[in-house]
Formats: sequence, C-alpha cells, structure tokens
Amino acid sequence: MTRYTNQDVARLLTNIGDLLEIKGENRFKILAYRKAADNIDGLGQDLYGLWESGQNLQEIEGIGQAIADKLDELFSSGNLGFWERLIAEVPESLVEVLAIPEVGPKLAKTMWQELDLTTVEEVKAAAEAGQLRDLPRMGAKKEARILAGIETLARRETDRVHLGVAWPLAQRVLAVLAELPEALKVEVAGSLRRRRETIGDLDFLAATDADS
Repeated sequence: MTRYTNQDVARLLTNIGDLLEIKGENRFKILAYRKAADNIDGLGQDLYGLWESGQNLQEIEGIGQAIADKLDELFSSGNLGFWERLIAEVPESLVEVLAIPEVGPKLAKTMWQELDLTTVEEVKAAAEAGQLRDLPRMGAKKEARILAGIETLARRETDRVHLGVAWPLAQRVLAVLAELPEALKVEVAGSLRRRRETIGDLDFLAATDADS
C-alpha cells in the first residue's frame, strides 16, 4: 500500500482545485481544496499516520466531511475515484499548462476547448504558429509573452530542486515576511502553490496598504 506523504496529498488536492477551476466549478468548492492543501502542508504531523491510528481527519482544520471521505478512500485503496473522474473530464496535463506565466485557468480552458491544446508543448507550437493571438482577450503581444514564459520554464527545468527541499525553505521566508509591519498578508505563489514535484525558484505574493 502506498504511504502518501503530506506533500503528496497537498499536491493532489491543489491539482484538484486547479482542474475544478478550469472546469468552472463553484468557487467555494475550489477554495476548500486549496485550504485543505495548505493546512496539510503545514500540519507538522504525518497525515497518513494520523489516519492509520484511527484519528478523525475532520478534526484537522480545513478538512471537512467530503475531503475526509476522499482521503480515507485514497489511503485505504491507493486510488481516488473523484480524481479519476475529474481527469476523464479535464486533461490532467492542463495542471502543467497553468505553470506557464500569463496562463490562468480561464485561458487554459479556452486553449483546450477552442484549439484542443492540453500540454505545454502543444501551447508552444501553437504560439510559434501564431494561433493563440486570435483567441478572446489575446493578441500578438500576449502570445509573445506566453512563448517567452514557456522558454523561461524550460530553462528552469535544468536547475530545479524537489518540493520537499523547497517547501521548508519557503516557510522560513514566509515567516520572515510575515513579521514585516508593512505586510498584511503573504503567501507562496507559482509552482510552489501548485505543489509541483520540482521547484525552480521561490515565488511569493504580499499584500500591503503602505505607500510605495
């Protein structure tokens, strides 16, 4: 039986949230998966071990009945039917497409439905052929930025570290940023937020009401 780490579970829940957003599901449902992923990543205890010992996972903040049931299915069988059904509707590879700068869930959905683009390689080929610029709210300039973003991703792939190395470091940086009096809210962004298996750099978002 597969012993899932907290990061394995967090990555899966994040991917579910991303694909649900591409699918156009309820915003609160999407946020529930992302909140659960964040809390599991920062749990400080082995989630699988807690489940194995019989603890009610709903006692963990951010895990409601629906997600607890899915985790029980995942841990007990090694599979998650909900995920299998979801990727039968929305291509799993779109999670990687979302890592491209300038590409959010709405654009990923449009490229998939209008041009049948489901991988980074397909998006690159379409951008090089000038096929993206005619999509809604696109244009030649944004198409060029997407192509440049893909090239940046390719360079990063040669100098990446495992999520298990990058995540603890990111948490230390977050702790320092959170202590700044100007910072109202700070959180990880980019490939860290999406729990990709390897990370090229550490991205953060910070909110402040201080004058620039």
